[in-house]
Amino acid sequence: MTRYIVHRLLVAIPVVFGVSLFTFGLVRWIPGDPILVMLGPDVIGADVEGIRRLYGLDRPWPVQYVEWLTNVLRGDLGQSIRTRMPVGQSILQRLPVTIELTTLSLLLGLILGIPPAILAATHRGKVTDAVVGVISLLGISVPGFWLAILLMLLFSLHLRLLPSIGYVPLHENAAGNLRHLLLPALGLALPLGATIMRFMRSSLLEVFGQDYIRTARAKGLTQTKTVLKHALRNALIPVITVIGIQVGRLLGGAVIIEQIFALPGLGRLVFDGISTRDYPVVQGTVLAFTVIFILINLLVDVLYSVIDPRIRLTAR
Repeated sequence: MTRYIVHRLLVAIPVVFGVSLFTFGLVRWIPGDPILVMLGPDVIGADVEGIRRLYGLDRPWPVQYVEWLTNVLRGDLGQSIRTRMPVGQSILQRLPVTIELTTLSLLLGLILGIPPAILAATHRGKVTDAVVGVISLLGISVPGFWLAILLMLLFSLHLRLLPSIGYVPLHENAAGNLRHLLLPALGLALPLGATIMRFMRSSLLEVFGQDYIRTARAKGLTQTKTVLKHALRNALIPVITVIGIQVGRLLGGAVIIEQIFALPGLGRLVFDGISTRDYPVVQGTVLAFTVIFILINLLVDVLYSVIDPRIRLTAR
């Protein structure tokens, strides 16, 4: 297991390097000058060039990239052009909000996806199966940000049950934190739950056709015991793969959802960074997203062997 984890981390190094290089080139390709955005249109030319030299933006791109990468390897992600704060400090301040949002979205997605999938698989071909199929198709087809806006209109503006914007830290008020995160988390969780629903149903139907399930039923086990003791665990293996991939989608969706609900997370940080051409912030935040995604997928691979001991993780 340790050898496998070390191997995967070594393989991830070129991926992180490629993403950093692509992001570095892409943000500089976007039209606009970060110094002019920071100072405004009424600044004189000498000041602009002086500040550009201060941040090293007057050098060729390859030189800037090598210098930035060298600092990253030393643990320094640079300094924000707009706020003058260290990028690493900004990421650490915003990271808990994004982790809370994606974790709550993932939990809600599992709750919304797995029970209806079990219901549909155990009632295959019946009305329940058809209803679950329609709901899952709708959930996959509708964009999460649009669902989030509808939820905001319904629960915040019309019913006034939940706040539409803002954030309360978890350590200050757990109930307030949940009230502020529930709507944005639902906006991310509904499409995820629909995806899990479809894959879980298909996986369960495949498991139901296995010999050991027929043997369990022949021994007189009830449908509930057969599903919970024998089918669910094996059916979860392909679903975990989907969840690992969908976590990347959650992180991407958080960029828009955090902006809609004014949540001070990593998504809003990178959005503000792109809007103001704050190159160090965008580069550092995208790098953080990449590392998080790689670590989550590594965790998913390790979970395979925990859920099904027949699976052995080996480094190749």
